[in-house]
Amino acid sequence: MRRILPRHLKADVEWKGLMALNEVDKRLRLPRRQHATATPDRFPRCAETRGVMVAMRDGVGLSTDVYRPADADGRVCEERLPAVLIRLPYGKDDPYANMPAHGRYWA
Repeated sequence: MRRILPRHLKADVEWKGLMALNEVDKRLRLPRRQHATATPDRFPRCAETRGVMVAMRDGVGLSTDVYRPADADGRVCEERLPAVLIRLPYGKDDPYANMPAHGRYWA
């Protein structure tokens, strides 16, 4: 006889499965994703600075993670470069956000 899970348990199992796939994408696929062009990387590594407090106009400080391009030895590039800014109201460190993987990819 086939056993049927209650609806809420089925939803929990599906959610856990999606979170597991998200972790695989964040840790394995996204950091190794190749660029769409054949242009060689000028900066093969990334330097991370986590939890930098940045003051907003109203004086509130927001915790910010900074990802900067670095050379093969890990030295941060001092050259002025374009930046990608992503603001999240909550949960920049939560698994669903993938922010460290995105930061390393774009840097």
